[in-house]
Amino acid sequence: ETVNTVDVLSNVSGGISKKTAAVGDLDLLLTIDMKKLIDDWKGTLFVYGLGTYGDDPSKHVGDIQAVSSIAAPNTWKLFEAWYQQNLFERFSLLAGLYDMTSEFDVMVSSSELFVNSSFGTGAEFAVSGKSGPSTFPATALGVRGQGILSDHLMVRAVLADGVPGNPKDTDGTHIVINEDEGLFGALELAFYQFRPADIPDTKREILAGKPRRLTFRRVGRSAPLEYEAKVALGFWGYTTSLDHLSKVDTSGAPVSRDGTFGLYGLAEYDVYHERGDTAQELTLFGRAGYADPRVNRFSQYYGGGMVYTGLFPGRKFDQTGLGAAAAVNGKYFKPRTRAL
Repeated sequence: ETVNTVDVLSNVSGGISKKTAAVGDLDLLLTIDMKKLIDDWKGTLFVYGLGTYGDDPSKHVGDIQAVSSIAAPNTWKLFEAWYQQNLFERFSLLAGLYDMTSEFDVMVSSSELFVNSSFGTGAEFAVSGKSGPSTFPATALGVRGQGILSDHLMVRAVLADGVPGNPKDTDGTHIVINEDEGLFGALELAFYQFRPADIPDTKREILAGKPRRLTFRRVGRSAPLEYEAKVALGFWGYTTSLDHLSKVDTSGAPVSRDGTFGLYGLAEYDVYHERGDTAQELTLFGRAGYADPRVNRFSQYYGGGMVYTGLFPGRKFDQTGLGAAAAVNGKYFKPRTRAL
């Protein structure tokens, strides 16, 4: 699969400068179903090459919740390269370079439509730790396990390097493993309400042959199968040593803390379907998150909105949405004032 995404955004009022920026990413994806090559080998090999280019619109806007979720330093890199083995029909194990927000902390209704980064991964989570979790634009080596507990309940956990890539060198792919970077871990419990009767027979057959791993949508944004509702609770943490945002020792150096943590909850639900065509629907979504304020700038995040699919006659697949996102600075964060 090859996908090229381009955002063209103009800052028309306020901010830093009234300019227009075009930013894009080119995704080269290769998925190999090992079962088609080797009988009884229920696995998937996935390789993802990523090229990012263009001008970051945030430097004209001056925002902290990135206005474009695909803005990143211009470079080519190997973004993901992992192997997943399915076990006993209800379990799977994945290992390699892995974008954890393709499965954790994601809602299809907000992720597919809105280009703003906070509608993909909550702001308090995205900028946590030293350089965020293993996700766009830099991933880390990790291991993810997932279990299907029932027809509606899934649990997934991931353990990865605590500092993805090399924060001092954003060109290309960097895999750096040392004791100082620590580890990152996350656990998510997700409830899904599916509507199999509404899926055409041909599509149901295709989905039935796929392992329940999230399908590619957009960088850092994915969704599993087809569902009517999703409710998820997640917990994450780092063992990485981090500087306290306001406390210093007797020499004036920041007090160091071992590790940080956070949690989030999200929900989305199809509240209305048009008669005769259930694909045309109104979906509500909401998310809230918390991060340790001692070492993370954002201690809280709140977001929500609605998406209507097929609002206009004759345009059954078009989507129209309204959303709002708020990231709250923690009490220990003290913004630096710019000298005049």
